[in-house]
Amino acid sequence: MMKAQDFLELEQARNSWSHAYLIVGSAERRIRGLLDYVIRARGFDRFDVKELRPAGESGRAGEIKVEEIRNLLHWLHLSSAGGGRLAVIYESQRLNQSSGNILLKTLEEPPRGAMFILVARTEAVLVTIRSRCRLIRVTGEEDCTGEDERRIEMILNLNNSEAFREVEKIAKDNQVDRFLDQLEAFLRTRLCRTPQVHLVWAIREVERARRVIGGNANMRLVLENLLLSIRH
Repeated sequence: MMKAQDFLELEQARNSWSHAYLIVGSAERRIRGLLDYVIRARGFDRFDVKELRPAGESGRAGEIKVEEIRNLLHWLHLSSAGGGRLAVIYESQRLNQSSGNILLKTLEEPPRGAMFILVARTEAVLVTIRSRCRLIRVTGEEDCTGEDERRIEMILNLNNSEAFREVEKIAKDNQVDRFLDQLEAFLRTRLCRTPQVHLVWAIREVERARRVIGGNANMRLVLENLLLSIRH
């Protein structure tokens, strides 16, 4: 699979930029690097870049509201300092049907020179929105250090009660996305060293856990079930 950076560099080389991209992943530093690359490559002035970051609540209270999207679109239609404007929407899996429908109209008929980059932790974004964007997946594979790898191996070798205590701490510290990134990286590294069917299956279980968590499931319970499934 082509790396995200390579994909964007190819877009630049071909001058085949889309007006809308959906970046899926939780590796924040890498996603920031991709955004910075787009800003440089497209020559956006810093005054022509606006980021929408919804409040940190989960569930219905954390949805991206209609008014937030309307304000962003109003700004997008104003005259730019340079050759266009870039709107970045974080946590775009939290668009609700109403705010999504308003955004969809502009995605279908964007202003001249406008670009959208939607960022989401999972692919659980409204289908109508997702279908208007070029998808870029960002994994945490390169973020897994030797220390991270040793910690993942330690957790996988614990008994159930000890492993569940680790899971409780991960959920409490809001480190679920990072843990899943590190676990996937660990499994992919093992797969490269020793190709085995159960490792492929385990990676798919990690991806499934991301999707379930994206649907506002109990993160601790999802991680407990994940560890039980991939360790047996």
